[in-house]
Amino acid sequence: MIIAWITEALAHGSYRSDWLLSFLGAKSFKFDVAFGGFADETPWFLFGAILFGMMATKSGLARRLAYLVMLRVGNTYSRCCSA
Repeated sequence: MIIAWITEALAHGSYRSDWLLSFLGAKSFKFDVAFGGFADETPWFLFGAILFGMMATKSGLARRLAYLVMLRVGNTYSRCCSA
């Protein structure tokens, strides 16, 4: 698998599942030990945050919000902090 990653002979998605299934079939690791970290809340929180970021970027919401903030605050530091 490491050689496949280094050479990139195939697309990454095509051999990941094959190797995972072969490792599971050979019982070279225990499933609950290998994937026990995903039972915690932190990886799922980060995954959700990444998905929200991708949605905001693809829909253009992030750019629209940035333009709205720049319209209200201004685009220079002096306008931001003047009293």
